[in-house]
Amino acid sequence: YFANNLRALSVDMAVFRDLLRLKLPELSQHLHHLQKVANREGGGSYEPPLTNVFTMQWFLTMFATCLPHHTVLKIWDSVFFEGSEMLLRVALAIWAKLGERIEECQTADEFYSTMGCLTQEMLEHNLIDSNELMQ
Repeated sequence: YFANNLRALSVDMAVFRDLLRLKLPELSQHLHHLQKVANREGGGSYEPPLTNVFTMQWFLTMFATCLPHHTVLKIWDSVFFEGSEMLLRVALAIWAKLGERIEECQTADEFYSTMGCLTQEMLEHNLIDSNELMQ
């Protein structure tokens, strides 16, 4: 990820957005709507896709900052055995698990606030079952 100005990260982020659109269309549409409203209210300035802030950090740290240690080790094992596509699969599984709570958000600001709380819950309270995540 860190070579060539994070080119591989940029590619994975684009692939992830496409996967989200294909596999979780309702969540993807909701996030797109929140983004569109935020861009309109922000005077037309460019904002990156809402998922980028969180997914990018997850990829760069291989989930070490958002999931419990035992879960992270399972993910790392899978990455070594199955390849980096596991990062995409795990990220998609996390968004799927959080989707219901995210779809309750009415604004981009509320989304960021909710995701901040959910990230803490994932790390501290085992919000996501590691066995479910790895299926």
